[in-house]
Amino acid sequence: MKRITFIMLTTLSCLVLFGCEKEKLEVATEAPPEPLFATAQAYGQAMDSLRYFHFEAGKTVATAPGVQPVAIWQDEIIETELGPAVFTGALSREYAGDPLFGLEFWPVGLNPEQGLSQKEIEDYFQPGREFEIGRGPGKADLLVRLPVEGGVMEKASRASFLELPHGHLNITQIEDYQYEISPGEVVQGKRISCDFFTLVGHYGVRAAIDNGAQGLDWNDLHVVIKYGEAAFFIAYP
Repeated sequence: MKRITFIMLTTLSCLVLFGCEKEKLEVATEAPPEPLFATAQAYGQAMDSLRYFHFEAGKTVATAPGVQPVAIWQDEIIETELGPAVFTGALSREYAGDPLFGLEFWPVGLNPEQGLSQKEIEDYFQPGREFEIGRGPGKADLLVRLPVEGGVMEKASRASFLELPHGHLNITQIEDYQYEISPGEVVQGKRISCDFFTLVGHYGVRAAIDNGAQGLDWNDLHVVIKYGEAAFFIAYP
């Protein structure tokens, strides 16, 4: 009788434990949203070594020795010499200056007062689309504050600083996304993933180019930006 009672108690205990374990497994936890970020390797004629940059919204970034502001993401319609363009990029919240990283696009027919609708964003940034690096319709300009010892440069270097911009940007994914631009203020839009390879003109570093009979010309030294990946945000109007 004692043996039977022991078996029954053991079985009951296992059932109770199994039920508790099953209940634990069924508790759902909400995964944090995928981040907005830009990352790549940089190497150029005016740099002493291969350097790496990673800017992520909501994370601190070393902009100078002892200065580590939080990076935020911003998108807006800007006016350029080629007409209105879509800007999207990472900025530092507490530090005035150029964006840490940015992309500019020139959709044909862009209305600066209205921006891009949800359908226009989806159509323009279809996965598989490749943008040539440069300025103007069908192209994408890339800017970045290059990494230096202890931080990043104060001014951004640009692909379009070069006389002949070179590179490409490929759209790999687009998905619904919401971003908290300030505490309690959330906007809806699209998170767009891409990879890129480009050259940027190194801000403030120029080299003489011999044009023969035309004399010398000055151009920015280039920096190679390779293995680049980014997930950027464009909000609905």
